[in-house]
Amino acid sequence: DSFSCLLACLLVCLFACLFADVQGHLHSCLFACLLACLPACLTYKGRYKGISVCLLILSRCLSGGYVNFGVFQLYCDSALTDALDTVLQLSLSIPVSELMAYPKVMRAYFPFQEILFHNHTPYLCHLETSVFMRIMACLQHGLKWINPPHDISVSSECASALYHLVDFRFRNGKKDQPALQALAKHLSENSHMFGSLLALLIESALDDCPNQWALSRPMLGLILTNPEAFEQIKHQMCESLSADHRERMAEALSRLMDGVNRNLESRNRDRFTQNLSAFRHDVKAFMQA
Repeated sequence: DSFSCLLACLLVCLFACLFADVQGHLHSCLFACLLACLPACLTYKGRYKGISVCLLILSRCLSGGYVNFGVFQLYCDSALTDALDTVLQLSLSIPVSELMAYPKVMRAYFPFQEILFHNHTPYLCHLETSVFMRIMACLQHGLKWINPPHDISVSSECASALYHLVDFRFRNGKKDQPALQALAKHLSENSHMFGSLLALLIESALDDCPNQWALSRPMLGLILTNPEAFEQIKHQMCESLSADHRERMAEALSRLMDGVNRNLESRNRDRFTQNLSAFRHDVKAFMQA
């Protein structure tokens, strides 16, 4: 059937990208087949299902420890980059609204992104700004899936992906790396990106969601690398409250960084997580009083 043909096309192209030189016409054939107009009732079976399988295959190739992927760059072999480009373009052909509407596609997409942010951060940083921001927009959507009946593993994977990006930026902030320069370019065109994500995570911390620990992971790095945004968020949170609650919110926010040093070591992150739990408890106590 049409799905079998599409899947065969995907698999042939993917493994060709990984293990042999691929000429441009293979990519053209793939995208012509994949992105052809389909009736709405056939979109999942004829397009998205094949993309999700392709995402799962490459995710398992990248995370299984089968290959030392560093040798591709060492020998100037573009096969890995070709495979990443191909599958990333396939995934980005899915509108965000439809991505979040199909659970099986969503559960293939976000683990793939988490693996990319964990092991291939420079590759992501070197993408065009428009492509990079589309990926970040998808992560922001996924971070909002924090309560049942939503699959909370999605928000956990998005938080993990964001943590790896922030960790990369923090640990290499003083180095003159091309990837960091590319990331800085993205941020210069979207200066509020990290601030918006930090505000979303702080808001989520005050919610009764079951994966508080996962959502707290990227918060410390975001605070350390975006101090001005953090100060602005604190000001906005206080100003949004009545006068009798404003001072107590300011006090609770001031204690959030008590005993926290300027690093992302495990012990320091644990200390911040403890402070975050205390912050959440304090805020809920005086807001419900």
